[in-house]
Amino acid sequence: MKLPHFTSYAQKFFFIIGMTFIIIFGIIGSVVYFVSSRFYKKRFLEFQKTYSRLVTVGLGEAYIKYKRSGFSRFLEIEEGVMKNNPDLKRIIIAGVDGKRYYDTEKQNHIIKEISGYLNNIKPVYLLKIINGKKYLLVISPFKETWGIHRYTIIYFISFESLYRFQHMNAIILFLSLVFTIGISIFVALILSRSITEPIEKLSFYAEKVSAGNYDVDVSVKDAYELTKFANTLDLVIKRFNFTLEHLKELSRAKSTLLARVSHELKTPLTASLGYIDFILEGKMGKVNPDIQRGLEVAKRNLERLQEKIEEILTAAREEKGRDYELGPFSLRNLLMHLAENLESKIVEKGLFLEINCPENIPPVYGDRKKIMEVFENLLDNAMKFTYNGGIRINVERQDKKMAKIMVMDTGIGIHKDKIYEVFDEFVQADEGMSKKIGGIGLGLSIVKEIIEKHKGKIWIESKIGKGTSIFFTLPIYLQGGE
Repeated sequence: MKLPHFTSYAQKFFFIIGMTFIIIFGIIGSVVYFVSSRFYKKRFLEFQKTYSRLVTVGLGEAYIKYKRSGFSRFLEIEEGVMKNNPDLKRIIIAGVDGKRYYDTEKQNHIIKEISGYLNNIKPVYLLKIINGKKYLLVISPFKETWGIHRYTIIYFISFESLYRFQHMNAIILFLSLVFTIGISIFVALILSRSITEPIEKLSFYAEKVSAGNYDVDVSVKDAYELTKFANTLDLVIKRFNFTLEHLKELSRAKSTLLARVSHELKTPLTASLGYIDFILEGKMGKVNPDIQRGLEVAKRNLERLQEKIEEILTAAREEKGRDYELGPFSLRNLLMHLAENLESKIVEKGLFLEINCPENIPPVYGDRKKIMEVFENLLDNAMKFTYNGGIRINVERQDKKMAKIMVMDTGIGIHKDKIYEVFDEFVQADEGMSKKIGGIGLGLSIVKEIIEKHKGKIWIESKIGKGTSIFFTLPIYLQGGE
């Protein structure tokens, strides 16, 4: 038997407790029904046998005494016997030779069927179906004075009262079962709620923590074990919150320091690049080829250093939470502009760039420059770690409120243990490869910061040797405001 599918522990507890009560009461009710039915049937048969035996003497003597004169007196006695036992439907007085002397009904065929029992000196009990109804036939011998056995009295006893009792018993059992089911549902609901409510509270607190809200007070007072667990969880969350705040302070201090250092480095670096350009242009005299090659190498390295400093300054600005210039803009136009800007780099690396953005995609709502920065960072990463194949960008409408974007490459991929770390600052998926290619591990952390400030989500799917897909969502511009 396949059990139904449940989506919560509350449903499971409700089903288990409810079914347990129903099965228990169903078994008890069935046992009570069968035991009481058998007991009543046994008492019914015992009563009928005893009653028949007790009235046989008086009925037989009355028949002999009043059969020739005053027969109406016998009829009164016979009516009294039948009245005192509503289940007694017919009485026959017959001789041992099969001759019928008296019958409350004028039907003779039954005498022939039981004629073999009429001369028995002990009572005989038979079950007979007469006109579609079941009867107990009590064939009771009547012995006169001196033990003479001339007459036998046959009692026809109906089972109607027994059937009525069993029917009433079944109705009572059914109503009891219905009542029990109702009580079981109520009790199961109360018990399941008492069991699952503290778990639901803990789940609620866990969801708040997972959403980044660590300022919660976990409190459950229903069960000792759960209360103890809730208190422990509350203590862990408070300690974690304290540590997180401390780490945030350290991170802010680190970002401030990096921003200041980068800013201080940027001025002399710009000046150095300017002097190198000035010399290379020959404004300080002719430069021999060897010195020119050396200066060009120095210029390229200084430009790379300038890019890294700009990346650090960008991350610092994002962390400070600079106000965004929000408004509706077309993703399709932005991506076409992006493709034009990166065309030379894509061709130089021998890769392809495929953009799939349907014309019916509505405008998104956000800071266009920041979203351009997101795409530039993602495509820069993809080009760094992709040697064959290319990059594909797909845009689709996820639902009424959000657009879903995928940036997929055919690069080296990211190990599954590193996927959840690549969004952290100064973390790179492959340290060895990054040393060869360059980068300080801020690009994806900046991307994540920008997407989350747009109320979107970002996640990664990747397989080593097959490539990486980065998904993120952006809010669709809704007429009348965001």
